[in-house]
Amino acid sequence: MNFFADHRDTASTVAKTLSPEQLDQLDGAILSRNPPTYSACYAQFALEDLGISFDAFYRYARRLRTSLRAAAFAQNGVPDPDTSETILPRLVCQRMVETLLTEKLSPRALVRLADAYRMTSQVEIHRRRLDMTEEMNIHRIAAATHEAPRLPAPKSDPALPPAASHDSHATSTDQF
Repeated sequence: MNFFADHRDTASTVAKTLSPEQLDQLDGAILSRNPPTYSACYAQFALEDLGISFDAFYRYARRLRTSLRAAAFAQNGVPDPDTSETILPRLVCQRMVETLLTEKLSPRALVRLADAYRMTSQVEIHRRRLDMTEEMNIHRIAAATHEAPRLPAPKSDPALPPAASHDSHATSTDQF
């Protein structure tokens, strides 16, 4: 059976009107984004001449992409918590790019996706900071348990004035 057939909306006007070969070509164009916009794809396949409205095509294309994205996500399985911090920002970013490429750009949807991207990115950054702090603490504990080699005390240089006279000079100038 065809790869796309399992993910098609068979109740759609698009699926009812086009032949299986035409549907395969249309689905391939939708998924490869060639042409890059829904309106260009609609025009290239002359769907208006076949009696298919742009709204019906748009809903069909969105459902197809969403269905295939969900199938790919399900096939890869649920990400483990250790990698979800890196996967989520990528998925949100990909969705944001898809939203930017649509003909009818919704500012509300873009703001929501930007906020989601900001939040998921902050989670990843926070996780990295925690990992770095934990690693630094492990090194500090390890260093504290091992006695550090002691360096000999520095020898005093006879050319330098004694520390006491330098300190008394500093206190006498502080009084002015």
